[in-house]
Amino acid sequence: VKPKGTITIKNMLGMTTEVLDANPQTGNVLPKSIRKFKLSWNGGNGKKVEQQEMPDGFIDTVKYQMSHFALGVYTAHLELTYGAGNELEDYAKVRFFVIPWQLLIIIFIVLVGLFLLLKSYNKMIIKKAQKLNNVSFNNVNNVNNETSVEAQVESENQQSKNE
Repeated sequence: VKPKGTITIKNMLGMTTEVLDANPQTGNVLPKSIRKFKLSWNGGNGKKVEQQEMPDGFIDTVKYQMSHFALGVYTAHLELTYGAGNELEDYAKVRFFVIPWQLLIIIFIVLVGLFLLLKSYNKMIIKKAQKLNNVSFNNVNNVNNETSVEAQVESENQQSKNE
């Protein structure tokens, strides 16, 4: 008996991501026996690519996850026909989560780095502004002090004239 069928993978929005052949090697299954068929799904972007092995290193895994991005809850629907004339049908449904944690770590590190960079840049701008403001504020104070001294001298002169 050669089972035939498809595995349809859908994302959390219900959109079909990929359709896989359930028995690509057209393997036989003997009655009252179990045969395992190994299939793999390359990722969530729906690109048709050659079957690849998962990369070994951390950076290679991140590159793989970027090119085959998938995140969230996915559902695999199996529709299978088997029997002498493929008259028997069977269905199965499995939900699974895809979390590309290596890629998420890199994204988190980049975002924290950008945040810290912007925070230090902001502090630098504030310090420059305060420094410029203090210089101009001191100049204004000096001008105000000179003006008040001149005003006091004039008022004393007027008082002495009035007397």
